[in-house]
Amino acid sequence: MGRMKFLWGDDAEEFRPERWLDHKGLFEQESPFKFTAFQAGPRICLGKEFAYRQMKIFSAILLGNYIFKMSAEVSGKL
Repeated sequence: MGRMKFLWGDDAEEFRPERWLDHKGLFEQESPFKFTAFQAGPRICLGKEFAYRQMKIFSAILLGNYIFKMSAEVSGKL
């Protein structure tokens, strides 16, 4: 469901994190029923919070151990 064009648009298969930002650049929460990796409602996955916690810990470690820079292609300098 994460790549269905009728849910996410014609660019559903492209990696576009800005898809979840509103016009002010703030994160805009999508309905949990739209992407059902963890399901939603009364049958929500019991491991969802654990998975999110693991993702946050991994991101913190990754950001702490590396220096990230914009590539010329992404920043529009090419």
